[in-house]
Amino acid sequence: MTNLEYLATIVIIVQVCIVSSAVLNEDAIQREKYTQQKYERYLNYIQYPSLGGLNFTNLPGFDCFSSPEWPGLRRFEFKCNALTPSDVVPENVHLLRPADIKVIGAMGDSLTAANGAGACFLPQLALEYRGKSFSHGGDKTFARVPSLANILKQFNPDLKGYGVETGRWNSSNAGMNVGFPGDVSSDMPTQAERLVAKMKRDPDIDFYNDWKLVTLFIGANDICDWCKDTALYHPQVYVDNIMQSLRILQKKLPRTLVNVVGVLNVPEVEALRGPICDVFHLLWCDCAMFLDEKELTKLTQVTREYQRLLQETIGSGVLDGKPDFTAVHQPFLHNTGVPLTEVMQYNVVTFS
Repeated sequence: MTNLEYLATIVIIVQVCIVSSAVLNEDAIQREKYTQQKYERYLNYIQYPSLGGLNFTNLPGFDCFSSPEWPGLRRFEFKCNALTPSDVVPENVHLLRPADIKVIGAMGDSLTAANGAGACFLPQLALEYRGKSFSHGGDKTFARVPSLANILKQFNPDLKGYGVETGRWNSSNAGMNVGFPGDVSSDMPTQAERLVAKMKRDPDIDFYNDWKLVTLFIGANDICDWCKDTALYHPQVYVDNIMQSLRILQKKLPRTLVNVVGVLNVPEVEALRGPICDVFHLLWCDCAMFLDEKELTKLTQVTREYQRLLQETIGSGVLDGKPDFTAVHQPFLHNTGVPLTEVMQYNVVTFS
């Protein structure tokens, strides 16, 4: 067995150990009932880049051993003018300014939980780096972590609810990020209820008066399982699930703007090939792996239908019935592809 094969085997074993500590049930609540004690034991287990004498190769990207501050030495410049808040707190969501937003929240899957966003070596991919989540993370500042929360902090330094460091959805570090790895669109109503409950319990949040921005980003796992049950993961079912969760927020969460991000191009998974990538994708997105031309065309069509239906539904104004609530669709990932290197090869370092 080569070193790479041995490493892949170890990764599989570690991942199976994590998953086996959960109750494998289709119900979202049951899938989360592995104990906090087991999770914390795993966290302690992976604090060092060596397990049982096996040194893990540093993941591509920033040199996180010599420069532990993600993303290394890079700094980002905020080039926008920081608009002031409204003279009078608006009562209509369509008059909202960035500086009027007091609370930030997030719903979704591992992309929202930010699994592995600050990982140095493979087992740390299981960690949820919520402080680095693109839609919610509040680690450091915009110059170090260019997230939506850190953008909003440029307008309102007193922003509440953002995540920091690592932790599960129900940890204090998570803030108002209820995203859960592996979740699909049918889990969004549960996440909506959790978000409402968390905001109500937080003594720092003025539940009825604070304006809130919630980003909902879901759908990749639906498409990754589409080939296993085309009815359960039908594009219309996907949109119906999201609309159900949005109506919960509309009914129960006052003064809220929801940012609905369109699903990314899951068929691009086929381009991200390599022994380690193949192991992970076969475990969690096998519907997008090893496809012939006909299968790839079909999966691409399904993905486009997910994107089109959601954009049309959100854009129809169906959620504009209350002056203090609306949802906007963000299609910026619809045509996003895997970047290429100078020699026209896929640049997988981009995802580190």
